[in-house]
Amino acid sequence: MDVPTVTVLKMKEEKVIKMSDEEFYKHMEENILTEHGEFRCVKEIFCCDGFHMSVQCSKGHYCSPRETLPFKSYSAFEVGFPSKKEDLIMKYVEDESIPTKTVYGGVPLDTILKVIDKHGGIKVKE
Repeated sequence: MDVPTVTVLKMKEEKVIKMSDEEFYKHMEENILTEHGEFRCVKEIFCCDGFHMSVQCSKGHYCSPRETLPFKSYSAFEVGFPSKKEDLIMKYVEDESIPTKTVYGGVPLDTILKVIDKHGGIKVKE
């Protein structure tokens, strides 16, 4: 009987970050894509199980306060375009008929951290 050959490709080692408030703020600060005047855009968050979502906060986003401030100043954020429907944030959805193609306004930090933890933490390349 022939034994099948399996090829294993080694990927870059990744680590899982279970989010505390401080780790979340640090991650946001380290992942700013653009900052122009009162508008700021942060890279999308990718979780270890493949789930991903945009989390934003600045004067141009549905966050609280609705100003461009240091990340620690926010109690709620705009989540957008999650890779799949996520029940933990559905009560904040702008258009429930298209849960992966819309934004979620005023999502509290503790809810965002629960979503991240539910999906295994943030995937970070080392």
